[in-house]
Amino acid sequence: MAKEFETRVLNIDREAIKKKLEALGAKLVKDVLMKRITFDYPDRRLDAERAFIRVRDNGTGVIELAYKKNARPTATGLTDTDEIEFEISDMEAARQFFLAIGLEMKQFIETKRLEYHLGDLRFDIDEWPMLPPFVEVEGPSAERVMDGIRMLGFAQAQTYSGDAGNMYDDAGVDWKGMREIKF
Repeated sequence: MAKEFETRVLNIDREAIKKKLEALGAKLVKDVLMKRITFDYPDRRLDAERAFIRVRDNGTGVIELAYKKNARPTATGLTDTDEIEFEISDMEAARQFFLAIGLEMKQFIETKRLEYHLGDLRFDIDEWPMLPPFVEVEGPSAERVMDGIRMLGFAQAQTYSGDAGNMYDDAGVDWKGMREIKF
């Protein structure tokens, strides 16, 4: 299972981060609306382990199936998430498959993403309904992720290791009871 090293900075100025990334020579590779469906067992055993199954239309015609187990948020602002991800051909067929084997659809969620690449780093400027924009930096190691944070002019103390669910919780949004989260 691959490890994913990432962190986020919340409440960003989307346009300022875009300009900073472009000035650094980062290449815009996606400007998309993504759609995702998450699944769990009826007893929510994956949720209890901070894990989930996701089927995502990444907005470019690629459908991805993923199992992710999120690390607990840390004081360092970094996470190392366990992830298995691969491409599939049909989002609706995957949804029907998971329902047929007894999983339940937890949520349908839309998000907007600008994805930039700079060397071995990935910078995602994300927007989720009811949340201010944030930037996520992902790289091959914790050290490289922090290099990316510094490139944007931020310090480690400004990073956030929680996931979108934590962001909704922090904003006082009762997102767990929502079947759809859309713009």
